[in-house]
Amino acid sequence: MANGYEKQLRMCLGCFWIERGKNTRDLSGTPHPDLIKITEIFLVPSSFLVAALGTADTNLHRAAVSAIGLIISALWLVCSLEAMSDFRQPSTEAEKLEHPRRTRILCYLPLVFVVGWILSTCLHPKGSIG
Repeated sequence: MANGYEKQLRMCLGCFWIERGKNTRDLSGTPHPDLIKITEIFLVPSSFLVAALGTADTNLHRAAVSAIGLIISALWLVCSLEAMSDFRQPSTEAEKLEHPRRTRILCYLPLVFVVGWILSTCLHPKGSIG
């Protein structure tokens, strides 16, 4: 039986539970646990790559970071789309739109990175020519 403090803490933390002094993640109550986990896995390296792009000294280095970022983001997009299709196969167009907005945002967030990395990959090698 949880006391009042534990109940308030659980309400504040949402899916994060504090057990025995450790933070653990319980995704069993969320409607899209795979999509959330995939976003967590790929968002961190993508953010680091954006930072690495900003600190790159040469256009060759920028192009290499952009290519790696494009590969990572393409994998993220494929995994996100797969997680959405695994959740439930909708039979009509209306059912496809039933997902909450935040779920659709998580699913298509990698597309923003893919487009950005494509632009970055195309622009940086051209700066080194000439």
